[in-house]
Amino acid sequence: MRGKLLVLALMFTFVMSSDFVFAITYGTDFLESGNPGGWGTSLKTFDNEWSMPMGSEVEMDIWLNDCPEGMIAAGFYIIYDPSMVSIMDVELYNNTDLPGPWNPDCWSKTPNPHGPGTYYTAFCELPCIPPDQDGDIILGRVRFRCEHDGDTTITIQIPPNFATVCGDSSTIYDSQIPPSNVILYQLWVPCTILDVSPDPVTVLAGGTVQFIVNEAGDCVEPIYVWSESCGVGTFDSETGLFTTSYTLEDEVCEVCVTDYANPDACSQLESDCCTTVTIVANDSDHDGISDEVDNCPSIANANQTDFDGDGAGDVCDNCPTAPNPLQEDTFPPQGNGIGDACDCEANFDCDQDIDANDVTAFLQHFGRSQYNRPCTNQDQCKGDFTCNGNVDANDVSKFLEDFGRSRYNNPCPACVTGDWCVYQ
Repeated sequence: MRGKLLVLALMFTFVMSSDFVFAITYGTDFLESGNPGGWGTSLKTFDNEWSMPMGSEVEMDIWLNDCPEGMIAAGFYIIYDPSMVSIMDVELYNNTDLPGPWNPDCWSKTPNPHGPGTYYTAFCELPCIPPDQDGDIILGRVRFRCEHDGDTTITIQIPPNFATVCGDSSTIYDSQIPPSNVILYQLWVPCTILDVSPDPVTVLAGGTVQFIVNEAGDCVEPIYVWSESCGVGTFDSETGLFTTSYTLEDEVCEVCVTDYANPDACSQLESDCCTTVTIVANDSDHDGISDEVDNCPSIANANQTDFDGDGAGDVCDNCPTAPNPLQEDTFPPQGNGIGDACDCEANFDCDQDIDANDVTAFLQHFGRSQYNRPCTNQDQCKGDFTCNGNVDANDVSKFLEDFGRSRYNNPCPACVTGDWCVYQ
């Protein structure tokens, strides 16, 4: 599809006749980015051409230029095609709408005075408005909206039946001077990327990336260009869906949309025409981090938090408060999910401490063996830390390692009451 921009070319020149002849021009100051406009702050570039996409809005200040003396009365009259453009707002530099030189009590603005597509303004200031150091006097600000693509004309002229009066000479200028025109030309709209899913574009190898472009806005056969690293896979140019291949290494590449009718259109819009895609290899938990560097590849943890700095992410560290990079979990022999660096094996009642209650429980089972009430799956022993069927001196040493831990002194981690050992 083909898209169109509107270019406004503004050239307003009015030759005034009086006892002495001089020229006054209507200057239109397009308020491009960085130009604040206004009586004292305008950059006064007076650009006579710029481009507007269909549906966009543009503001411009209207000035009298090259004024040799002050003005008592002035104004401007706009004629336009309302099917092509709309006037969204007109503000006057009268210290009511906008700060400016004109009398706040002596002005007029009338939409559609002679039907749709007309706009009338007038100003007066009996003490006379002096021009600035450049000979200019600001009048008003107009905000246009482009409603349709194509060519049209906006005419700005002296208001009909209204006299433009210079102060010192009391010169009255003819209000029937032929107006100049604003011409809107057609250009191409470059293809741009409107949306990407997922965003940010990090995808597991073998996954898909969906690109949505401004087809309705209007592109000419958008073409997606991938770098070599992203070139492996399948791409559907109609749907914008790219399916990545499986890869052994993480890959970063750039994807852009281009328009053959206007191949240079994106030279200043690279952020809109291109985006970066990261393909992550071997990402089991789909958190955007490759398994090779993920500190917890089995559980998604994009922030990679590791409180104890042992290389095991908190979400899967069996002892997140004490460093244990090997994640040892040897007691009981079959493990219980709590790392040895944190585990209180003798916390029989799971109350965060090992105290007299646990001593009592341990002593009740001390001495049990295969010949004296052996430890079984049905009759567990409290204190058989090695799961060898005995509660003996070796188990006393393990009990004493953690004796005295409490909720105020290296508290025991959460545990689950129940069977400690699994016997054959």
